[in-house]
Amino acid sequence: LKKNNRSIDIIFSVQPRAIFKRGFIGLAKENVFNLHFAPLPKLRGVQTSSWAIIDDLKKMGVTLHLIEKRGIDNDPIVAQKLFPIQKNDTAWSLYNKCVDHGTALFKSSVLKLIQNRYKSYPQNSALATYHGLNELDYSNLKIPINKTMEETSRFIRARIFPPAQLPFFIFKGRKMKVKAISPASTRLSRVLKTAGKNSYYLPCLDGSLKVSVV
Repeated sequence: LKKNNRSIDIIFSVQPRAIFKRGFIGLAKENVFNLHFAPLPKLRGVQTSSWAIIDDLKKMGVTLHLIEKRGIDNDPIVAQKLFPIQKNDTAWSLYNKCVDHGTALFKSSVLKLIQNRYKSYPQNSALATYHGLNELDYSNLKIPINKTMEETSRFIRARIFPPAQLPFFIFKGRKMKVKAISPASTRLSRVLKTAGKNSYYLPCLDGSLKVSVV
């Protein structure tokens, strides 16, 4: 698009990977709106469904916000939907919930945005958190065995994202990729054991976790 092209009234973006530059933002005669999968001002940046678990947030969210200048998810909010994070939620399940809630939020807001009948409010920078690209090392997918149940659970859940990767452990020389997790009902010794077909008990410092594998 050329900078002198002023035929664009409004630009909508959904989870863009690029940081919009001023020249692109200026293409819109009215506004640029972004749908971000996060409860802004928390979780500015990328990989938000993983960081929601790692940061131990109680609520996830989807947010429609303005893009007024070259920044990262820091401009005024026009609409937002929050929802609770469940104990068995993974990065993948949170992402899919964001798709559903984000679609509903956009559908309920788009007419007001087009007709300029919306209200916006600034983000509280004191509550802001940010995670940048490559801050989370997805090459480190081997599940630790010397952590508490909570620490191990967050490690696993934050890395379950089937289109890209799954965390794993080694059992009898085989790499076992974990697709789901739940607390075990029985406290076990520090030994990895089977728990039925495609299920295992992972030992932790204060108990065990039951996981399902691919």
